[in-house]
Parts: sequence; C-alpha cells; structure tokens
Amino acid sequence: MFTRRRNLALLALSILGIALAWPHRREILEFLAPPEADYVVDQSLTEGYGRPGANLSAAWSVPLEPGYGGAEVFDRRAYVLDREIGVGETLRVIDVLDGAPLWTFSYPEPGRLQSAGSRTAPAVTQRSVFLCSGFGTVHCVDRATRTATWKRHLVDDLGGAMPDFGYSADPLLYGDLVILPALGDSTGLIALDQATGEVSWRTAGMGTSQSQPVLMTLRGEEYLLFISCDTQGAGENSPAPVLISAFNPRTGDLRWRHRTLLTNVPVPPPVAVDETRFVVTGGYAGGTSLMNLALSKTGEIEVTEDFHIEKGSQLHPPVVVGEHIYLLANENTNVSRLRRGQGGLRCFDLKGEEQWSTGRDPYFGRGHMISVGPYLLIQDGMSGILRLCVASPDHYQQVVTANVFQSPPKERKRMWGKIAGWNGTLVLRGDRELVGVFLGGAPPGARTAGPQVPGDKQTPPSETDR
Repeated sequence: MFTRRRNLALLALSILGIALAWPHRREILEFLAPPEADYVVDQSLTEGYGRPGANLSAAWSVPLEPGYGGAEVFDRRAYVLDREIGVGETLRVIDVLDGAPLWTFSYPEPGRLQSAGSRTAPAVTQRSVFLCSGFGTVHCVDRATRTATWKRHLVDDLGGAMPDFGYSADPLLYGDLVILPALGDSTGLIALDQATGEVSWRTAGMGTSQSQPVLMTLRGEEYLLFISCDTQGAGENSPAPVLISAFNPRTGDLRWRHRTLLTNVPVPPPVAVDETRFVVTGGYAGGTSLMNLALSKTGEIEVTEDFHIEKGSQLHPPVVVGEHIYLLANENTNVSRLRRGQGGLRCFDLKGEEQWSTGRDPYFGRGHMISVGPYLLIQDGMSGILRLCVASPDHYQQVVTANVFQSPPKERKRMWGKIAGWNGTLVLRGDRELVGVFLGGAPPGARTAGPQVPGDKQTPPSETDR
C-alpha cells in the first residue's frame, strides 16, 4: 500500500505544470491514493461506472450553449467561446477557482454550421484575447477594456473559404503573430500582426482542412506543420491523399511538403515523437502513420513513412509517452455498439505493433486525452467521465474515475472539447456546461494566485459584468 501511494504521489510533480510543492498536501494524497474501494486496476469499468474518484468531482459548473470549443486558461481565468445558434457568439471569462463570471464580449454571428455550437478555443496573452468563429470571424479583444482592438474575416477580406464543418482551428500565437488557416484558392495559412490585424505573411492555397497548425522542432529546425486535403470528402469512410506541409513560422516560406494516404477530413494535428519523427492520424478509415525526416546525400529533407496502421483517431491527436503511442481509435467506422470492440484506447510501439487495447470497455468515445507525466488523463467523449490511467505498454491500468458531469451511464453526447488546466485545476467542457475540477490545488474562493489585469473583478461580479 505504501509503495502504491508513493508512486502515485509522483503525479504531483507533473500535472499541468503545477509547482513542486502544493499547500494542500493531504487533499493531494487523497486524490492520488483513493480508498481501496475506488481503486480500480485491471478490472472491468462496468461495476464502478460513474463512481466518483476521491476528490475528483466538479467544484463548480457554468451553463453554456451546445458546442465543442474548449477553454483556454490564463492567469487564473478560463476563456471559452459560447455560441447561440443563429444569433451570435460570446466570449465568457470565468474565475477558475470558483466559477464566478468576470466579464463577457459578444458579437453577432448569424447562420448555422453543419453541427451546432462553437468550434474553437481562444488564444490569450497578457494584453489580448484572440477569437475565431466557425464562420471565420477573427477578433482581437483587449483584456483591460473588454473591447475589440481589431476584427478581420478569413473569407470576406482575407481570401479564405470556409471548410464544410466550419473553421475548427484555435488561433496559434507565435512571437507577435497570430496564425490561422484561411484555406482559400490562393491562401492557405495566414499570419496576422497581433497588434494591428494586418497580414504579415500568407501561404499559397493547399486545399481544405479541419486541422490545427502546430509548431514542431525537427532536426534542429523549427517548423509550422499543417495537414490538408485537396478536396474534402465530407465524411466518407475511405482513405484519401493528404498534404503534410512544413513552413517557416516567421515568414510563411514553404520548407518541405509530403503527400501520403490518410483521411479525407483532416482533423487531429501532427504530434512530435522525437527529433526526427512525428505521427499523423485521421478518422473516416484514415489510419495512423509514423513519419520520419531523413536527409538525402545532397542535404535535402526526405519524408519517409516508418509504418502505417489501419486504426486512427477522428478528432483528437494521439499522445506519445516514451517509446509508445497511445491512440483513442474512435471514429465513425466503430461508433455503433456492435463495432466498439474495434476502437477504444490502444497502445502501439514505434514499430506500429499493438501492445494492448481496451476495445469497448472503456470505449471513451471521441474524447480528449493528455499526458500527465507517467499517466494519461482522458475525458470520455460521450459521457464526460474523467479517467486517470497509467501510461504503461503492459496493459490498461486505471487509477481513478469520476463522473464530473453527472451523466447517466448510457447517455450519448458530444463532449469533444479539449482539456485545459491551471495550477492544479482542470477545466472541462461538456455539451452544455463548463466545469472546474480541483486536483489538490487551492480551494474554491482562494484569490492568492495570478496577477491582476486592469478591469478584472476581484470581488463578486455585478450584473453588468455578467
């Protein structure tokens, strides 16, 4: 028992960048080493489905309209984009410690997307919040004045073309730039000056995508990687050619490009494995590939494929821990109850050989997964159930589970938002609410962390702040 508690306590060193020493040590240990009845290892989750783990229930909840855009957390504040269908969108700023609303910024955005709700998470700096709607409206909002500094539109004035499911990429901050996919005939990615909204660079068109541009260092060079498809297949379950493009993030210059067979709807971004390799995955029967950057005799980059497997993830990227890849292989082809055994959480080595799979138990839906030191933290994409498991190539080892959204076990929803965290607090998006879960950090109501921002309320907000 002592050994188990000691090993689990190591989680405190890595969860979401939390400090090495926390003030509430007893609550941490209660979470990391729950009572025996709540400790599940190598057992079916059916028996304990929905049973909260120790100290892992929601501390606060904020109602939202339906949507998929997760939160971004910055300086003790959660920023989430909410959408009222056919009317407009609202940036909601929420105190991470107690869920109190601090302020909002709203703008009209009529129309309907193929699936209801917001798509993206805001990007936040000390001065500004950057927003991109599913229709391509981009705002820079001043955090102090709570007003828009500038506004652009990816389609109307930047040469873009909205993809079939709406714009889904979060604004990417790099230096003094904010980078977004515009995806028009003559414009692929576009970089705007954070202060003015003026175009700093743009790439040539490269087809369409629902994916996110990501920064990655490979062979000592910094790249901006992006996956796109010549023509979006609107969700047919068949592999399709994709372009993996690498740009200079400072100038937008194309560094190299590789075409491979993957998915007709690119959504998950590439994930780095080591200094020469990265993994790409896709749903709609797209599968997963491990890509390798080699150098030719003339010093040119050559992209090769180390392996390709048929299992892929439709919405979220895999997680790499050590020499293994952990993949939520859940997509349209196996979402039916009869086929869920083909999905679930799967562990592969770097040769593409499967080590184990959870199959249908637990299936996890199309939820989000992050690595937490030697652990994986997963939000179930259908029920919102939160699970902490060991990132082990030996077998699936669950540590704690909690029904943070109080969902009925058989309820099917689209809880597809990303997991965010700050100083020992998780911020999770369900289909109609945002919740905060404390992992042993400061208790609700504590207001000792995070710098002041001019205009932010540090007392209970008035009606005008709501």
